[in-house]
Amino acid sequence: RNREGFTLIELLIVVVIIGVLSAIAIPAFNSYRMRARAGEAPAFLAEIAQRQEAYRSEFGTYCNVGVNEGGNPLPTSLPAPHAPVMWPAPGSRGNWDHLGVEPDGPVYFQYSTWSGTPENAAAAGRNFPGDDFWFVAQAIGDLDGIGDQVTFEAYSGYNQIYCSSDR
Repeated sequence: RNREGFTLIELLIVVVIIGVLSAIAIPAFNSYRMRARAGEAPAFLAEIAQRQEAYRSEFGTYCNVGVNEGGNPLPTSLPAPHAPVMWPAPGSRGNWDHLGVEPDGPVYFQYSTWSGTPENAAAAGRNFPGDDFWFVAQAIGDLDGIGDQVTFEAYSGYNQIYCSSDR
């Protein structure tokens, strides 16, 4: 007798193989996506630091975008992980326009930068020497959408970008 098609056992084996492959692929894809999103912050913080140094070489002090820690952040609210936000247009960014920094596209992080003079003490825990100008640039984001925020920071006088998480 001529039988065409697949048996139930063959179909079940295919379903199990697809299930195993997707159980491996989905977490790997999510990890890749989060690493790609997290790469935005160090790259843009490095650009902010470079612009701060250029500003200081021209004006003798760092650009004071925010009056104090976290002041004048852009975008004004924390972007959702599934909905990056466009950077505001020139003229609506306050002192950010003086710094002249702008990302290439939509952002997953909220950025802020603030600075001080030798007479102005730096924020606690930052360990800046008290005899020089300083700045802090910060990126805060929620990459996984469950409320755990990750913070990246760049400081004047340091070539590293520091990362912390509230989990």
